[in-house]
Amino acid sequence: MALNGCRALATIGKAATSKDLYLTSRLVVTALQKISSAGTVQNKPFLVHEAVKAISEMAGVAIYAKLAGTNTIDYALDILRQIAIQEVSIPRGGLGGTLDIQMALGPFLNPGEETSIARLQNFAINELMTKDKEAEATVITLVSSTVEELNRHLWRFFADIGSAAAATESFALHFVNESISVIANQMLSLWFALREHEIAGMDSWQMNSFREKLLHELTWIVTAVHWRIYDKLPSPAQTTTVWEFFTILSQIGIRCADIGLEEQAIGVIRQLLSISKKSIEKQPEHGYGPPRIAEHIARIGIIAQKDKRASIFQAAIQALKEFQQTYLEWVKNAESLRERLFIEIRELTRRHAEGDFMLDPNEASFFRKLSRGDAERFLEALEAEMNRQ
Repeated sequence: MALNGCRALATIGKAATSKDLYLTSRLVVTALQKISSAGTVQNKPFLVHEAVKAISEMAGVAIYAKLAGTNTIDYALDILRQIAIQEVSIPRGGLGGTLDIQMALGPFLNPGEETSIARLQNFAINELMTKDKEAEATVITLVSSTVEELNRHLWRFFADIGSAAAATESFALHFVNESISVIANQMLSLWFALREHEIAGMDSWQMNSFREKLLHELTWIVTAVHWRIYDKLPSPAQTTTVWEFFTILSQIGIRCADIGLEEQAIGVIRQLLSISKKSIEKQPEHGYGPPRIAEHIARIGIIAQKDKRASIFQAAIQALKEFQQTYLEWVKNAESLRERLFIEIRELTRRHAEGDFMLDPNEASFFRKLSRGDAERFLEALEAEMNRQ
């Protein structure tokens, strides 16, 4: 009965949203939230699934209908955030817990789902670039406002869900991380496309305002989410899902550097530094864990050095120097660990030579840029800086 109720509410909600009946839409979303809460309490992930899918579909209708300004999108995202926090706050270990989270929250957190936030953002961005050809000022304003409303505070959306998931080491961390990766890269692609491209139908003031808002939200999502989530992990952390964070962060940092977003690339480096230092407590791995994380800072620095982006390169060098000082204070006289950071960076050369990276697209995005001798040149600069008094 509850499942049929969700489906009926979804139909009503989508119809109300398409006709811009805001109050009716809110009532439907509130009712779906109550059903979801019952599903969480009764450990019925299929019930949560139907409720969040219905809410995501309503958000999708608002995006398709370009209803920015009615707060329909904002309200739907806020309720989805509340539902997710409630769901991940209940510890669920093992394969069963993983499958439950995938079932319950997949409709809006899994980027592969048609109703996911990442897919909805992709649609909105494509609409913006497609409607550009029509040069209709009213349509362009509606589409750009929809993109802005969807992007607004997405960083807080994922930070809140991720922080709650970190406390219980929920598998939802995987979906949060993947969503951030897809969404950040979509925003980077849009920023790159709009850097020199004027959208027909927008005057210069509107264009500059849109770019500023896009860059503002992009900066927050690439520099302010992962470290907040990492802070909430227990010490020591048991989940392996968190290892996915570092490859994705380095990929985003390198992409920021590629398109000239130096402030954002340096922000990613600082975020990786913060996590690397905290990993001494949270992921010690007998002393091997922290250098493996810090090595991802080197990846950004290596590509920055190769592409002659001096400020990013120097930020990476200084971050690794700061990490090494903290790390050496911790390992003290353990000689086998004192060179561990340099060993991890040298390992990049071996992996590149052996092609040990092709299965992971984020890994491949770095190694395809790497040339013979790049890691060694970076190491020389790093060692010279560390030897400087």
